[in-house]
Amino acid sequence: MRLPLRLEKALSLVDNFLKGADIACDHAYLSRKLLVTKKAQYMIATDIAEGPLLAAKRTLLPFGNRAEIRKGYGLQPLLANEVDVIFICGLGAETMVEILADGIKRFENTEFILQVNGDPSPLREFLLEYPIAKEAIVLDRDRYYQIINVKKGYPLGKEMWLTLGPGLRLGSLVQEPVAQEYMKKRLQDIKKAIKNLQPDDLRGAALREEASFYERQLFS
Repeated sequence: MRLPLRLEKALSLVDNFLKGADIACDHAYLSRKLLVTKKAQYMIATDIAEGPLLAAKRTLLPFGNRAEIRKGYGLQPLLANEVDVIFICGLGAETMVEILADGIKRFENTEFILQVNGDPSPLREFLLEYPIAKEAIVLDRDRYYQIINVKKGYPLGKEMWLTLGPGLRLGSLVQEPVAQEYMKKRLQDIKKAIKNLQPDDLRGAALREEASFYERQLFS
């Protein structure tokens, strides 16, 4: 079974490891791919709902004692530093921040692969105080997704990223070809949105600031 491109890209940001966790695993297809390719020797798939856990159990059944499922929210089902790599993929930035704020400090020796849906700015703002090893952006089914690899021993986010204004949305990815295409698409969308706003709409100022940032990056 082929994974979505956003998940394939997330897997490419990490080397082989012994034990990992797949948070909010849904059907656990990501865990399955890691086990099939032997990039991971053991996976823990977690979710808060019974339905996804039943699906995950069926997906991981062929792997016997190389996989398990656990019920719970975010990082709560895991023991401190229990795994080498934690994947949190396919969630919005605010939800990811909530999960990380609740437990990331228990995993200072653990690598995180975070694939965010939608605007990543809240997640990037949270990660200003955490070490960033790699970043990626991918176009998957006409949507852009960002992936951030958090790993001990690398510069903090605030040392790598523009910390103010719309620059935080892309971090250090602004020169990547896919990021350039993202900025062009976003710029078009902003211009259309501004045309539909009333002159006194406060959203206009933020959108114009964001558009100005993209124009500087693309055309200066």
